[in-house]
Amino acid sequence: MLSLVGLLGCGRDTVEKVPGEIGIVSQRDGATVTDRDAHIDFGSVFDSQSVTLPIVVKNVARGTLTLTALEVTSGNSEVFKVEFEPTTISASGAVELSATFSPPETAEPVDYQVVYTLRAENTRPGEETATITLTGRGIPGACELPKTIDFGNVALEDTDVEGFTVANLTQLPADVFIGDITSSSGDHNAFSFTSDSLNGETRLDPETSGEVRIDFRPTEQKTYLAFVKARASAQCPEQIITLTGTGVQSVLSWTPAQVDCGYVTPGVEVVKDVTFTNAGNKDATLSSIRAASTTGEFYVVADEGADPTTLVVPGKGGTAVMHVACKPAVLGPRQSLVQFETNLAKQPQGQITVKAFGGGPDVDVKPSPNLSFGKVAYFASANPPSYAKKKLSVMNVGTAPAAPDVKANLHLVDPATGEYTNPELAIEVTPLNADTAPDEFKVEIPAGYDNEQGLEAKVGKNQVDLVVTITPVSLGMKQAEIKIHTNDPDEPVVTIVASADAVQLPPCDYTVTPSTLNFGLISPPDYRDLSFTIKNNGTNPGDVCLLSSLDLGPNTDPFYSLPNGPIDSYELQPGEAKEIMVRVWPQGQTPSGVSTITGTVDFYVSSPIKPAASVVLSSQLAPSCLTIAPDDLDFGTVQIGCSSQTRSFQIYNTCSSTVTINSFSMQAAAGQQPGGPNCPGTSPCPEFLLTQTPNIPGSGLPVNIGGAPVTFQAKYKPIDTGSDTGAIAISATQGGTNVTYVVSLHGKGDTVGIQTDVYTQDAKPKADILMVIDTSGSMCDDQANLASNFAAFIKYAQSAQVDYHIAVTTTDMDPGGEQARFIYGASHPEKVLTPTTVDVENKFKAKVAPGCNGSATEMEAEPALQALTPPLINSDNAGFLRNDAALAVVALTDEPDQSPNTTTYYLNGFWNIKGFNRKAMFTFNAIAGFSPACKSQVGGGDSGELAFYVAQTNGVSEDICTADWAKTLENLGKTAFGFRTNFFMTSTPDLTKGPIEVQIDNVPVDPVDARGATVWTYDPVQNSINFEPMYVPEPGQTLTITYNTTCYP
Repeated sequence: MLSLVGLLGCGRDTVEKVPGEIGIVSQRDGATVTDRDAHIDFGSVFDSQSVTLPIVVKNVARGTLTLTALEVTSGNSEVFKVEFEPTTISASGAVELSATFSPPETAEPVDYQVVYTLRAENTRPGEETATITLTGRGIPGACELPKTIDFGNVALEDTDVEGFTVANLTQLPADVFIGDITSSSGDHNAFSFTSDSLNGETRLDPETSGEVRIDFRPTEQKTYLAFVKARASAQCPEQIITLTGTGVQSVLSWTPAQVDCGYVTPGVEVVKDVTFTNAGNKDATLSSIRAASTTGEFYVVADEGADPTTLVVPGKGGTAVMHVACKPAVLGPRQSLVQFETNLAKQPQGQITVKAFGGGPDVDVKPSPNLSFGKVAYFASANPPSYAKKKLSVMNVGTAPAAPDVKANLHLVDPATGEYTNPELAIEVTPLNADTAPDEFKVEIPAGYDNEQGLEAKVGKNQVDLVVTITPVSLGMKQAEIKIHTNDPDEPVVTIVASADAVQLPPCDYTVTPSTLNFGLISPPDYRDLSFTIKNNGTNPGDVCLLSSLDLGPNTDPFYSLPNGPIDSYELQPGEAKEIMVRVWPQGQTPSGVSTITGTVDFYVSSPIKPAASVVLSSQLAPSCLTIAPDDLDFGTVQIGCSSQTRSFQIYNTCSSTVTINSFSMQAAAGQQPGGPNCPGTSPCPEFLLTQTPNIPGSGLPVNIGGAPVTFQAKYKPIDTGSDTGAIAISATQGGTNVTYVVSLHGKGDTVGIQTDVYTQDAKPKADILMVIDTSGSMCDDQANLASNFAAFIKYAQSAQVDYHIAVTTTDMDPGGEQARFIYGASHPEKVLTPTTVDVENKFKAKVAPGCNGSATEMEAEPALQALTPPLINSDNAGFLRNDAALAVVALTDEPDQSPNTTTYYLNGFWNIKGFNRKAMFTFNAIAGFSPACKSQVGGGDSGELAFYVAQTNGVSEDICTADWAKTLENLGKTAFGFRTNFFMTSTPDLTKGPIEVQIDNVPVDPVDARGATVWTYDPVQNSINFEPMYVPEPGQTLTITYNTTCYP
């Protein structure tokens, strides 16, 4: 028992580890063998190329095998490389070594060999190594031939020629062999050697070369495969070259197949790209590229320096882009072809349909390209945070197609898809600097925007006001890029850079008066200005108020404007008041009924309590039945504590039915509220005061057509310095509708009462001339005299380069007569003559000779006033009257004026056209019977009305009996075309306080020159400065008249 245990114990102590065994896989006599000795042949490899083969090492025993080293025993180790790392192989496992053969460049083929010894552990004794022999042959580069010739895509029945060069770089002749083209499928029939190609056995002289050229001509849409045996020389191995190519229906394609520019505003160019792809091997050349139509609406645009009639599309899948432009000239569908020729046998020609629809969107964004908030207030502790807003107006300035289509409207679109179902995706906001947080700038699309309808190319429907809000979260300059994506075909994205400077200021205490501006009733083309005031109530030196982003609010009617422009930022000093003027100026036809237009002026103040403020705007558009003359009272500068001279305005009914005045009120009186610095006590202290008003019965005060005017009087009494504005509202009923008429008030308070009136002569004067011609039976000769002396009449206008409008009406207000409409005819089709009118002299002669068979009831003032006021000035006579042009009426008659209303009515009506504060811009002139002798000669003549208008407006009167018509018309022309000698003053001067000071371009002008000749005089009756003709300010000069104003109680 003991001996057994002893045997067992001894046996355990002598157990041996199970060994592994090396086995290397190789090919031997065409069979795969695994042995400790292996030979791996790389075959022939071209010099300077590399071939990599695997060496599989197996463990063919049951124990583990550890590979420890791989050593070079002999041979060319520099051309062979084996990647080896020690490793352990489990029983029956294997590893793969990577062997690379890289023969160097040589002149002749060279055989290479290397022998490696592979060492291992845990093997049977004597089996620790294995031998690996690597061999390979290096072939000179001159032997190298292509493995494959790929003809790519070739159109059916077209051909492509490809090949290669065989070069003999040695000093000895080389025998080249190019075998036949073969295949097992018949594909070889599509390939053939060209007549100049190497073929068969050919000897190349030393240092020469030859070309192998193979032609491929497919007949079916399929891939072809064939082979050629070839050898570069007798010393080179024979190689098999694969030939392949694909037959296709065509190789040249383009996308899109047709060009659709969509809806395009006539005259706008839209460029679309067509991408050509050439699937063939050879380049495709497009030539004679042109549009089939000759209208110029479609054409090809080339890159800079390129020829638009030629385009090369590279082969082998290359692409090229053609730029096709659409520029429709008219509305409606437009279509053409872009045609071209090619060098492709199968596709010798091509054409692309291109179309557009005349009428479409055209985006315009204002302001652009920058939206500046200027300085904005930042309060770290404000809750809610301080902010400022500005509007960004997106407009469709395109042309609507004849047939309405929402696709032709301007839409905010998703840039990724072009869809307009979600307009928010059309706006991208990106901060531009490190001081700008991602959420500081935001853009809002108003709720009223209809994304399905978009913006039509029609006034009133063509604009949406985006609201850009800056809410600073820190101090510093804020900048962001705002991108607006639309379906505008030629400008799909508009980029705006928004900026704001967030600053910290003390909290501002401010007031806005008034908080609403009611402009009342207004008829085109009249306009009205009203103002509101923003006042800094602070009194301490550091109490600065920052006013920012003042502008018309979103959705404000476009008839409103800020004449002095919007305000980015403005610092109101302590106690300072800033006057903001707002204008309403409706355009177009006067509506038949009453329509209300509204808006706001929005602005932001450095106040954590009231950061945003708004003044509401309201106006009524309707025919004006009440003529208020004047409807704007300018009291000028008045000394504090004094009153201005009382000003009157009168109200006339110019409609065909009675208008009732229901009430009146001082809508805005300026001044201060009780407790203000200049307003002690408990009652307000107005600065504009009504001093005389009519009695309004409970049933209203009727104003009858042709009846006496209703008169009001007002004055201005400032209690502090600075400009003031106010308004008087008159409530009336006309045509059964309640309307409000407004008279605007202006004045300025100062401590001494000095007024300066400023007049600027246009560098190029403008004048609107209306001639009223008597067409009664006695006027034929006078019309002829006027016509034949056109040169004298126009002499001053031509020498001063006056930009004139001349229109003519007649004294005939009977049914069937002109009734104040401008006359025109076949020989003078233009209603208004201008300096650019072709053959203006003969057309003038035709206009001022309208005939002598008109009404015997001659009127001058009535047709003149009707011709220059609504409704005619907005309809039949539209386009004549210009706001910035002097206006002159020239009457030609030999009879008294038989107009139905009073001279005061007509004079106020004439002055109201240009405004009472611009009286100097209107003159009434007449060629009539003025002298007793002339009156006797014509049997009538002026009975005082015409002379009154001439005298009141500083016009020119000439006798119609004159024998010197040329001189008469030359004198009249100077005045009518803007030769002003008299300048009306705003206020009455107090000459006891000092003289009137006159300056031209800041140079004092004395009333008498050095020779004692009169330069100018003061006319107390007209309250005007009257220049002698030689000294009147020249075009482009500025005249100032400064004087002390009279202090009234």
